[in-house]
Amino acid sequence: MLHRLIVLAVVLSMQLLLLNAQFADPVTILCRRNEAYSTCGSKCMEPKCGSSLGMLCPQVCQAGCYCIAGYARNQNGNCVPYKRVNTCQKPNVPAGCTIIAKCG
Repeated sequence: MLHRLIVLAVVLSMQLLLLNAQFADPVTILCRRNEAYSTCGSKCMEPKCGSSLGMLCPQVCQAGCYCIAGYARNQNGNCVPYKRVNTCQKPNVPAGCTIIAKCG
């Protein structure tokens, strides 16, 4: 009888540990200025200073810190404000234009 009580106590303890682990406090991720944490993002989708916007990127879901809306990553790795600038190699051809992230 004592053996059964010990086994029952161990099983209940294990269940309490598992239940407690499920409700643990979420970890706070600290990002740099003008960045926000996302559980599903892509470095390819993030605007970069001097690069074309709207490029085709593979569907990748990676957790990390990404520039917030209205900011692009510069060569130093910082998120800075940017403007959308149209540049056209062939002004008379719609497909000859691209939109560049121009950083201040």
